[in-house]
Amino acid sequence: METERFSGPVIVAMKGPPSSGRSTLAWLLATTFKNYLLIAQDDCIIQLEEALAPSKNIERLNRLSFDIVRQIALTQLRLGHKVIIDGSLFLGSHLESLVQLSESIGARLVVVECKPQDKLVWQQRHLQRVEDDGKVWYKPSTWEELEAVLGLESYDDWSDHDVVPDFSKLVVDTTRHNSDWDITSGVKYLASCAGTQRMDLHQWATEIWQNVDADLWKQSKGDGDEDDGEGEGDDDENSHHHHQLLLVNKRLKIDNGGGDPDDEELGRSICRGCLEPISSPCYYRCGGRGSGGGGGCDLSAHKECAELSNKKEFSFELGNCPDGYCFTEKHRCRNCENKGDDEGIDECPECLFETNLRCAMLPSVILHNCHEHPLCIKTSPVSLDYGFKCKACGDLGKVVSYICECGFAIHPGCALMPRTIKHKTHRHTLSLTSLVQEDDSEDFNCDACEETRNPNHWVYYCEKCEFSCHLNCLTSGA
Repeated sequence: METERFSGPVIVAMKGPPSSGRSTLAWLLATTFKNYLLIAQDDCIIQLEEALAPSKNIERLNRLSFDIVRQIALTQLRLGHKVIIDGSLFLGSHLESLVQLSESIGARLVVVECKPQDKLVWQQRHLQRVEDDGKVWYKPSTWEELEAVLGLESYDDWSDHDVVPDFSKLVVDTTRHNSDWDITSGVKYLASCAGTQRMDLHQWATEIWQNVDADLWKQSKGDGDEDDGEGEGDDDENSHHHHQLLLVNKRLKIDNGGGDPDDEELGRSICRGCLEPISSPCYYRCGGRGSGGGGGCDLSAHKECAELSNKKEFSFELGNCPDGYCFTEKHRCRNCENKGDDEGIDECPECLFETNLRCAMLPSVILHNCHEHPLCIKTSPVSLDYGFKCKACGDLGKVVSYICECGFAIHPGCALMPRTIKHKTHRHTLSLTSLVQEDDSEDFNCDACEETRNPNHWVYYCEKCEFSCHLNCLTSGA
């Protein structure tokens, strides 16, 4: 899906009734997107309530406090900041005023609607909040008072009173468990792409994110500090070179009349893993360009050194150490050696890649039956806080991944799961697969835990019995 990138001021406006989890999500977004300023309507209300307490005019309190929020937002947007507005947007006039504000300064408006679907959970949350915070005159203290404030029998009706279409919206059911990554990446996507779009969090987590440019939703150090122009600025994650190893077969070239291998680099290349000359006509070479987009990358490796096909045990905690990577020794890439760069190797992905290659901790390349292209290890500096969503299991991953130039990324643990396994929940051997032939039913369940599974994720499968289960349902008893 081709989507044009938006570059400019952004307003993320929270919407939702009391006790919907709206402020919790606003705080999550503000702590994730470092250059977004949080403006909370409740902070303004606290400053106004004493003056308005004698009249107990809630309508006036809401109007004045929102006017203050809007003015603060306007000032910060003019200063070049992006803002998160935490207010209920209960009145249609409030939403209209934010649309007018966004249009007046060319800002992008994204509404995050907290829409609790489980009424019992919502009710319990409301009563717990009243018990924790006590009663205040301008907030409903009982469930009946909350329903009266909404003025309608159900939140669904109130939710649909969006009076203008000129904004994007993410709808979140805040009474179910939601991944922080799904929420923040979904908002990042809507804030980054031009045009307007409406989606719920489930659509984003299961469908949309897989079909759009990752630059629109990926999160890294200082997230929210997007460049004003594509490919420029301080995007450290994009400025680094990440090796993409390609399999070279010189023997095939000779057999097809391509000449003598001695006329090319074969016999002169050195494996950066074992540091021995490469004499085999079949080996790996980096197909990427040099750091900073310069000349070609000359990294080469024996097929055996890159794939580690004979190794049985691997360290999946490689990038999870408190102070960086868990390498037994450290090695410099040629670029850092030539520059005399004394920066720690944990800040250079090429040094990290070559150190892993030399230490043989994880394979540099994996040829997997669940993906049509080779998967190359990506070792990102811990300081960049590189994150991705694993397309094998659907969970969040950080720092180290196996990637493909087509945008595919998975955890090292998922990439190195056994291709076949015997599991206690089934009598036959199960095979790891990305595609299961199902009937026409739209229900996809794990036959081990009987919970719903995502049909886009990998499973262990028995074709004979049509038995399929989540990857994470394989316990130590497997």
